[in-house]
Amino acid sequence: MIEVTVPDYYNDFRCIADKCPDNCCIGWEIDIDDKSYQTYLSYTGALKEEMDRYITLSEDGSRCFRLTEDQRCPFLNEHNLCRLIISKGEDALCDICANHPRFHNCFGNIRRTGVGISCIAAAELVLNKRDITKYVTFSSDEPSVPTDYDESFLQFVLAFEKRITEMLQDRSERLCVRINRTLELAAEAQYRIDGYEENNTADCDFTALFSRLIPLNDEWSEAIQNAAIKSYNDETALEQLAVYYIFRHLSSAIYDGDILGRVKLAVLCVIASVMVSDDDIVKASCLVSKEIEYCSENIDIILDAAYSDGCMSSVSLVNTVEKICGI
Repeated sequence: MIEVTVPDYYNDFRCIADKCPDNCCIGWEIDIDDKSYQTYLSYTGALKEEMDRYITLSEDGSRCFRLTEDQRCPFLNEHNLCRLIISKGEDALCDICANHPRFHNCFGNIRRTGVGISCIAAAELVLNKRDITKYVTFSSDEPSVPTDYDESFLQFVLAFEKRITEMLQDRSERLCVRINRTLELAAEAQYRIDGYEENNTADCDFTALFSRLIPLNDEWSEAIQNAAIKSYNDETALEQLAVYYIFRHLSSAIYDGDILGRVKLAVLCVIASVMVSDDDIVKASCLVSKEIEYCSENIDIILDAAYSDGCMSSVSLVNTVEKICGI
């Protein structure tokens, strides 16, 4: 038995398939898990010939589908529908396709699951939500996932996450005030963990940091050229973004003790979504999620910058959120 926690909108997610203005079957490497690979080997006829032609090895040696010249999955038809589903049903999907955009953070008998906002349907679900996001916990008969972590520290991190989530959702205060208090608490927690004391310098040059990230697509490179701090008056949408990033990333601090860095990561992603937006916060949030959340190297760059770059100081982050909120 495991204990699963999901946001209250989790079961409302629906893939919009061919109606999607974006597409998770275009421009992404599609890994093939071992079980699906064995299924694909059992196919016959023309479909088996296609599998033989399109299954290849990625740079890390894992199996994946060879994308077409225009970076599409070879099984995506002209109507942006999956030919595997059409011919074999949804059970034919490999794990990454069946699960996307869902994410799972597993710690023994605890699993925290949500939907990633690199998917525009998920981003709309999160950012258009007006009421406060709640989290639902239930038991599942799935097996636990063995991981190496300290149980007492996990409970500390989860309790801290609950506290700052409630703080971020306190709508009696402006968002900049809530984020300031969240960063203060994170700094206090980090001091308790390793004695780190922040040197708060003020520097708002986020574009230099953005340009150090590994660009995963041309859209990101183009977006950061025009990135700028601007006002955005929907604090509820920004709150939902902050809470989403905290839920998805903070629990990973159990492995390295870096609470402050991950809180700053969440705040930066909120700021970045506004800076690269062109009056479409949903689309911008998708872009930021793709660039940062799906590249471990980019997350590491940001976590390192949290302790070295002036723009990632708590003072700079709060000052920037104040400008965004029009204060």
